[in-house]
Amino acid sequence: KTVVFNDFVPKNFSKNFLLNTLHLSEDEIPLFLEFCNADAKSETLANGKNILEITDFLLSKKQEFDKLKN
Repeated sequence: KTVVFNDFVPKNFSKNFLLNTLHLSEDEIPLFLEFCNADAKSETLANGKNILEITDFLLSKKQEFDKLKN
């Protein structure tokens, strides 16, 4: 069964991680997850379920996300 990245992250990462580690606002979380989901790599990562790799991916996508906001 294919795991959807947008579903995987909220189930496996705390809201605290999203708010305090990634420095996302509550309003940005759904948009950020959609942004990550648009990357083909997200599906592979979610299905592999390697939390360390997904954490690295989220941190790098956050940098890209911030560049788009500015």
